[in-house]
Amino acid sequence: MSLLSSPQHPRTSRRLGAAAAATALGIVLAATTAIAPASAHDELVASTPTAGETLDPAPSEITLTYSDNVLEVGIEVSVTDAGGAEYVADEPVVDGSTVTVALDSDMPGGSYQADWRVVSSDGHPISGTIPFTVTTPAETEGPTTTATPATSEPPVLATPSDETSESAAPPIDDESTDAEPTGGQIALIAAIALAALIVVAALIIIIARRRGRSAGTPADGSTGNEL
Repeated sequence: MSLLSSPQHPRTSRRLGAAAAATALGIVLAATTAIAPASAHDELVASTPTAGETLDPAPSEITLTYSDNVLEVGIEVSVTDAGGAEYVADEPVVDGSTVTVALDSDMPGGSYQADWRVVSSDGHPISGTIPFTVTTPAETEGPTTTATPATSEPPVLATPSDETSESAAPPIDDESTDAEPTGGQIALIAAIALAALIVVAALIIIIARRRGRSAGTPADGSTGNEL
């Protein structure tokens, strides 16, 4: 008896079909599992600053961290303000899965965005944008004031006569002045004494003459010529 004419033929066909379907599904799942890691690209997993972060003061650098090491080729990082001014100060530095870029130190307050582009470990480029805000007030230049030089008065120069008189005048010693008379005082005292002596001498002469006259006149008032 042949297999096709056996009453067990319909059941056997169903089993073979189920086994074939299961085998095909397994092949598809295996292929999908094998292809999935190859088709998944690296991605940004962290950043400093983070998207939408508000900073005060302004950051000195921006750091990008990816899910796997990135290639050191084709790296582009740009940090601009609302007006399009660029604030990247140096070339990006790659350390495995981390990219660091130094920023200018004079970033004023305002809105910024960091645009980045790197090549992931599978060779595919990936890119993104990180917006952030700086609240540090912008420096404003005030009006320039010119300092007025102070007017200095010309020095007063002493005349030669003033200097001579000041230098020639000896210091006055109060004690010596009180203890010893000056030359003018001595001359005045001498003049007064001489005048006193003259007056005394004149009085003596006058008195002597009067006495002489009184002695030569008689007591009764007669003269010596009477007989």
